[in-house]
Amino acid sequence: MKAICTGFGHAVPETTITNAALGERLGVDASWIEQRTGIQERRFLEGDKQLSDLAEAAARMALQEAALEADDLDLILFATLSSEYCFPGNGMLLQRRLCQKHIPAMDIRNQCTGFLYALSTARAYIQAGMAQKVLVVGGEVHSRGLEFSEEGRVVTSLFGDGAGAVVVEANAEKGLRIENSILNADGRHAEVLMVKSPGTWRHPHAYDPSLPHNTEPDRSYYPYMEGRRVFVSACKALPKVIAEVLPEEVAAADVRRYYFHQANLRINEHVAKSMGLTAEQCPYNIDKYGNCSAGSIPILMSENLKEERSEAGEHVVLAGFGSGFGWGAMHLIYQEL
Repeated sequence: MKAICTGFGHAVPETTITNAALGERLGVDASWIEQRTGIQERRFLEGDKQLSDLAEAAARMALQEAALEADDLDLILFATLSSEYCFPGNGMLLQRRLCQKHIPAMDIRNQCTGFLYALSTARAYIQAGMAQKVLVVGGEVHSRGLEFSEEGRVVTSLFGDGAGAVVVEANAEKGLRIENSILNADGRHAEVLMVKSPGTWRHPHAYDPSLPHNTEPDRSYYPYMEGRRVFVSACKALPKVIAEVLPEEVAAADVRRYYFHQANLRINEHVAKSMGLTAEQCPYNIDKYGNCSAGSIPILMSENLKEERSEAGEHVVLAGFGSGFGWGAMHLIYQEL
């Protein structure tokens, strides 16, 4: 069985937050944010809208492009680190919005590499004959879990909200065929980039300010990152895993598009330069959306693929690095039978 990506969709909130507006809340100059990250603005979800709203819009766009109905699906995979509830996961919430049938749904919690893990899982289900049509969604609402203060400026300046979706089908005649996937993890660095709470590492798992010993605000609910270690590790790991995922006969220069996780434009520029890639090979949208974690790669693919014509035989690579540390790459080929 061949796993073919046949439909792409994305959705982002309407509210745009510029560096100037964010900088005021963080106590930094707008130029400081762009110089470090390449980000000029991002989208934040406001009012009573939820991650499910973004995911549903992205999913319906992908399903329409694939000419499918939601009840044609065999499985829903939802990659996110910012689920609406502690449990159940957003896969269940999306299933009830989309489907009349009792289609199974699961969440995948691998943060910035979550979409790569989810897409690899979809491929495995199809190759095993356990599913014919799978919806893969990556989405985040970071804005409701960020620390809007000078103490949180390094992390908060990076993130935005959004969702992307991909339909994967068995043996479809046209689309992006998944040729290879390599995933890696090194849990020794788990605390380098994390949100520690809420979690069962302590009892009770939620912070209780009424307890006598809790005299200081609890910052463990906010993201923590050792930025330099993440930057250096990503720049080392990504070129290596990309070289591993490509067959020997395909050089880096032969790949039509590289869809990197949009974590930080400076990381991606460093990786592209070290591999001798051109700007045309490496589209980006982090300048307008920020880092959408599990949503970044499918949003980028959906936007870009709707704007260009592709020919059979062209190569595509997806690659990302993030919390865990987790990283990976996928090799895909356009096909039209």
